[in-house]
Amino acid sequence: MVRVRFDAPFLKYLSKKFQFPAILVVTFFRLAISFLIQGRPKILVAHGLAEQFLTACLGKLFWIPYVVHAHEVYESQDLKGEVSQFLFSKEKWSLRGSSFCIFPEKKRAQLYRERYELRSPIFISANAPRFLEKPSPRDLRQAYRLGEEQVIMSYIG
Repeated sequence: MVRVRFDAPFLKYLSKKFQFPAILVVTFFRLAISFLIQGRPKILVAHGLAEQFLTACLGKLFWIPYVVHAHEVYESQDLKGEVSQFLFSKEKWSLRGSSFCIFPEKKRAQLYRERYELRSPIFISANAPRFLEKPSPRDLRQAYRLGEEQVIMSYIG
């Protein structure tokens, strides 16, 4: 899975109020141009409100399926700033348009399913605990009875 990170050092000359929206716009256009030049990716994965919105927009524009991995439960009063409030207002649209969602626990999954009336599949993938001893290696295909045609993915971060 390819990760894309864009840097826009020229945006530091904008006032603080416009830097974050400008980063979103620049990232949107850079990704759109890269899709036109290199071809569409098979799937997009989003983490966080800004990424959810960008991914939903790009997914709709280029007909690319996308997945939302929601780590946090956001409440309107917790978010500061107009841009964050706008992104929060688009969370329902982003989540409902996704192919499936990933949540770190069942409680959050249920909360989001009820809050946004999600109909797409939801998967639970617990956030990796820190500072644990290294586990002994095991064969995941055998442990979970997976066939050779099934893809095993791992998220570290």
